[in-house]
This record gives sequence, C-alpha cells and structure tokens, in this order.
Amino acid sequence: MAVIGALQNSNDPWVRRKCAYILGQIRDHRAVEPLIAALKDPVGDVRSTAADALETLRDPRAIAPLIAALKDGDVPVRIQAAIALRKFPSDPRIVEPLITLLNDKYVQSAAIGTLGEIHNPRVMPAVMRAFKALDHNAKKKAIDVFMSDFVLINLAAKEEHYSLRLRAIEAFNCRLIDDPRVVEPLIQLSKDDNPTVRKEAIAVLNRREELLLKNALKPEHAP
Repeated sequence: MAVIGALQNSNDPWVRRKCAYILGQIRDHRAVEPLIAALKDPVGDVRSTAADALETLRDPRAIAPLIAALKDGDVPVRIQAAIALRKFPSDPRIVEPLITLLNDKYVQSAAIGTLGEIHNPRVMPAVMRAFKALDHNAKKKAIDVFMSDFVLINLAAKEEHYSLRLRAIEAFNCRLIDDPRVVEPLIQLSKDDNPTVRKEAIAVLNRREELLLKNALKPEHAP
C-alpha cells in the first residue's frame, strides 16, 4: 500500500502525518503495525496523528504501544493516547497508567474521559482521591463523566468556584434527583453566597418535591 510506504519512508513530516491520518480513515488493519511504529516518529504531530488513527482502528495490538505513549514528552501525544485507549475499556492493563495521569495537569481531562468508560473498581476511588488536586477543567470533566456518583458530586457541591457548584446542582437534577441524600447538600446550596447557585438549588429542591408528590398521588394498580 503506497500510503504505508510514504508513512514509513517520507522525509517530510507533513506527508507522514497526512499518511497516518489517511490510514486511520480507510481503516485497513494492514496499517496497524506501521502506525504503531509511527508512535516513535521524531515529530510529535505525526505521533499524535498515529495515536488518533489507532483509536479508529481499535486493534488490540495497539494497546501496549498506546500505554507507552502516555509517557511521551509531547502533551498532544499523551492526550491522544489517553483518548485512544477508551476503545479498549475491558483491558485491565490500561487502568493504572490512566490513573497515574490524574497527576498530569495537561492530560487529566483526557484521562478522566477514558476512565469513565472503564468498569473497574479501582477507578472511582482513584478519581475521588485525586479530585481536590485536579485543575478546574478536569474537575468539570469529572463531574460530567461521573454524574451519577453521589459522593463525587457532593464533593463538587462544596467546591470554591461557583461554576463547579452549579455543575453539581445539574448532576443532582439530572441523575440523582430520586436519591434522598441530595436534599441536605441542596439545602446548603440554597443558602450559597452566589445568587445563581441559590436559585438553581431551590429550583431543584422544588422539582424534587413535585416529583415526590406526583409519585405519591399515582393510583396504585391492583395486581
């Protein structure tokens, strides 16, 4: 395949990057090994494009090389490798390397996005431990990804920045409205210094009361 030859042999990094992109688009599994080799290209743009292409191909041969790419010196490569690994959520090898990335302020959000796809008991405790130290955007990502986890959302409800408290209220409203544990944090948020936070918390409390009343008034069906 000519495009594989160009990826392997061209002296022009723009050509190599373009070839990596094309190989991802055509989804030919003959490209997997050349793209894995391209993860070690001297040019970061080529490496990140190769990681993106490997995500598209979803070939398990790419898992170990993508894990290795999580330690790449270029931030975009680490980000793309973390994103690509979401295509392999059942592989236990990816869990600890992604948890380690929660300490990488440049890649935290991408790592959280992929960890959210993994059903592994190590994930939530690790995210909980890291939450307070995450940067603002990574905290927002964690709230969005783990919106159904009351303990994490309750932590977010106590965050200093009002936008995170608002996001926690949104989670209470969208995913946790039936959980009785939301009442106390919502009451506290209804007394918040920020008027928008107060308004939204009161609105969710009222909606919860309306839903409870509606459910209580539903006629019981005879068996």
